[in-house]
Amino acid sequence: METNLIALFERIKTEIIMDGLICYNEPKIEPIAFGMKNLRCRSIVEDIKVSIDDIYEKILTWDDIV
Repeated sequence: METNLIALFERIKTEIIMDGLICYNEPKIEPIAFGMKNLRCRSIVEDIKVSIDDIYEKILTWDDIV
């Protein structure tokens, strides 16, 4: 199954809203190797307010897209 990375970015931007997290509207999809692609999205994270691990865990719960 191939993941729609633009849809994933839109979901991240709309569903992960936290004080101390700002996501920019400039997703980049880059090839890695063997047909795999990488989604890169710029964001600002205030370490005191937001944990990268919390964001990662929320994304992992989306079984329908990840």
